Amino acid sequence: MLLRGWGPILTGILVIKATQTVHFEIIEQTSAVSTITSIADQLSQATNFPATSHDLLTAHIELLRDFFHQRSSFLSTMKYLVRLFAMALASSTVHVYGTAPNTDIVNPELVAKLRMAATARDRANLLPNHEDWVFDFRKQKDYTYSPGSVVNANVASFPAAFGNGLTIAMLSLGPCAMLSPHMHPRAANWVTAVEGTTKTWMIQENGVKPIETVLTPGQMTIFPVGSLHTMQNMGCGNATLISTLDNEDPGTLQLANQLFNLPSDMVSKTA
Repeated sequence: MLLRGWGPILTGILVIKATQTVHFEIIEQTSAVSTITSIADQLSQATNFPATSHDLLTAHIELLRDFFHQRSSFLSTMKYLVRLFAMALASSTVHVYGTAPNTDIVNPELVAKLRMAATARDRANLLPNHEDWVFDFRKQKDYTYSPGSVVNANVASFPAAFGNGLTIAMLSLGPCAMLSPHMHPRAANWVTAVEGTTKTWMIQENGVKPIETVLTPGQMTIFPVGSLHTMQNMGCGNATLISTLDNEDPGTLQLANQLFNLPSDMVSKTA
C-alpha cells in the first residue's frame, strides 16, 4: 500500500521511508511475520532507493524475518518493539561519527597527554595553536545530508573539549531522514532545532507516558539520561539540530541494532 505521510509510532502503524519522494505506510498486519514480509516486498520495489542502502536494509529485514518465524511466542509480548525496530531498520540511515571506539580519536597521543597533565596550565600548553580551538562540523568525514549524519565534538574528535564536561553534536537530517531509536547511558541530551521541522519521540521508562514533540527553529526538547528517543525530519528540505550532552563520553546505544547481539535462546524464552 503506497500512501503519503504517516502516524505516530504508538498508534500501531509501521512507517517505512525508502527515499526522499517515496513514503511507505504499512498498516499493522495480523502477525509480525507478514509485516516484515511486506516491508521486504515494498523495499524491493523501490527502484530509486540507493543500491548500497537497499542491500544493507534487505539483509537486516531478512534477518528479522527469519528471527520472527522462529520465535512467534516472543512476538506476542514484544509487538511494540517489533514496530519500533522495523521502522528504524527500514528508514533512511543516519551516520554517527564521534561515538565509536578508538577509531574516531583524531589524536590519541594528545588526548593521553591531556589526561595525564598535572595542571590546567599544562593542558593549555598542549594546545598552543589557534586552530586547536576550532571545530568545524562540516569538515568531518561523515558530515552529510544524504541521508543524514550525527557529528560529535567531544574529546575524541576535538581534544580542546577535554575537562569541560560536554559533547556538542550537529544533527543533519536530509528530507524524511530518521535517526533510529537510541539512548545515552551517561548523559542527558538537549536538542535545539536550527533548520526545518523535526518530530521527536521519547520513552523514559515503564509506566511513563511516551512524549512526542515537533521542533521548529528556535525550539528545544530534552531527553533525560537513559531515555529511549528517536527523531525524523518531517519536511522535503534539510533539517539541522544542535545536540548538547552533559558528558564528554555520553555513550550511544542503538537499540534496534544491538537487540540481535543477545543470545537467540535467551530472547526466545523471554515470553
